[in-house]
Amino acid sequence: MMNRLKQIAWLIACWIGRRFKRFWAIIWGTDTPLAVTVLLALLAAYLSPIVTERFERQRMRSEYVLENLRELNSLISDLYVNVTVINHAVADGRTAPKANIEAARSTLAKLNWKIIETATMLPKSQRRILHRFQIEAGKVNESLNGKLDLAACQVLMTRVNDMALSGAQSIQAVGRHVELGGSSRTDSTDAVPAT
Repeated sequence: MMNRLKQIAWLIACWIGRRFKRFWAIIWGTDTPLAVTVLLALLAAYLSPIVTERFERQRMRSEYVLENLRELNSLISDLYVNVTVINHAVADGRTAPKANIEAARSTLAKLNWKIIETATMLPKSQRRILHRFQIEAGKVNESLNGKLDLAACQVLMTRVNDMALSGAQSIQAVGRHVELGGSSRTDSTDAVPAT
C-alpha cells in the first residue's frame, strides 16, 4: 500500500511538473512574452493611480488659477465701466454719480482682496508685479476719494488705465508662472481699454 502511495505521489508530481513546464514555456516563450505583459500590467496598475492623481491635481490647480484670473479681469472691467460712467457724467457738466462711485470703491475693495489671493500663487520673488498692481489700484482709490471735477476725472482715467496695464501684466505673469500659456510679452497694451 505504501508503495502504491509513492507511485501516486510520483505521478502527481510528474503531472504538476509537466504542467509547470508548459506554463513556464508559455510565460517565457518567444512567441508570447506573457511574463513581460503581466509585469507591465502590474506596473501599470500600480502607477496608474499615482499618475492620475498628479494630473488631477494639476488640472484642479489650473482651474483654480484660471478662475482667479478671470475674476481679476472681470473686476478690472467693472471698475473701468464705473469710472467711465463717472468720467462721462462730469464731462457733461453733471456731478459724479454716487452709485457709480460706491460701485467703483466696492470693486476696488474686491480687487485688492483678489490681488492678495492671487499673490499666494506666486513665489515671493515674483510678487513684485502684483505689488505694483496693488499700488496702481491704491492710486485709483485716492482719486475716487478726492474731489471729482473735470481735471480730477482725467487723472482718475489715467490712473485706471495705468492700473489696467499693470493688471494685464500681472495676469500674464501669473499665467506664465503656472504654465497656462499666453504671450511672453510684458507690454500687453492690447489689454488696456482705450480712453
